[in-house]
Amino acid sequence: MDLSFKLSADSKQPKDLCLDNNFAFANLGSFEDICQYQMECKAANLISNGKLFLKDLLNLSSMEVSINALKPNEKAAFNHYHVNNEELYLVLKGSGKLSVDNKEYLLQEGSVAAVLPKGIRRVDAKEGGLIFICIQAKQDSLTAYTLDDGKIC
Repeated sequence: MDLSFKLSADSKQPKDLCLDNNFAFANLGSFEDICQYQMECKAANLISNGKLFLKDLLNLSSMEVSINALKPNEKAAFNHYHVNNEELYLVLKGSGKLSVDNKEYLLQEGSVAAVLPKGIRRVDAKEGGLIFICIQAKQDSLTAYTLDDGKIC
């Protein structure tokens, strides 16, 4: 069963998509326009408004990234946890709350939060709505970073 999310037929579509040998690019529009994207998982009968997953769009192989827009006072569709992946939340605009294991944390522009796989989590918006990026990667998979991995040319 395919449990992946795909852009729905009714969704806004990225522009200027370019997939090259060592590069991928797309113009998504302004972050305020993320609410016009809609992802769906047909096998699970789930539709998620205001969400755009980037893994398939940009052919990412080591992480999943989603850009998310919640309307004022909108609540996430469900609580969830992961088997292998930790998540990093980066709040770009607005305010809300992140619930992890029944504890609540205030989110506002500039907030960052890391949640380990087993943490049961949910993000909800407050009165002004919330725009955030969520990066998912396998816990303990990073073996080299910054100049340990990068080479100056």
